[in-house]
Amino acid sequence: MKSQDKRRILFFIAANQRRTDPLYGKRRASAMRVLILEDEPLIAMDLEEIILKAIQADCVWASSLREGLQLIADGVDFALLDFDLGGDNSLPVARQLAALNVPFCFVSGSLSDVPRSFSRVPKIAKPYRSADIVRALAGA
Repeated sequence: MKSQDKRRILFFIAANQRRTDPLYGKRRASAMRVLILEDEPLIAMDLEEIILKAIQADCVWASSLREGLQLIADGVDFALLDFDLGGDNSLPVARQLAALNVPFCFVSGSLSDVPRSFSRVPKIAKPYRSADIVRALAGA
């Protein structure tokens, strides 16, 4: 089995376990809804843990452009985007967020590939520190 296939299976299992929570994906009036666009499930889980320790939030995960765009259509208040999604990049999601004036941050090991048109968007290099993620949230 290919490494990418294993990642997708792990992501699917982790995401489905979260979806058994009756509040998953439901907007709570007092909580920020944060999109985590990340193709590595362990990183997505770590980012969620950092967010939930820092603020009251509803985190939703996406591992693909399609999922990310759907979650944006459902409404998000902030997003953390991995740039490299294993064959794709997150530019369509970033463009949609920018068009909707939704703040976001790139969290990626591929920051040198982010176009200059996104020079004002915060960027955090992987491996990241929790404090960097919390700072990005505070700026949202």
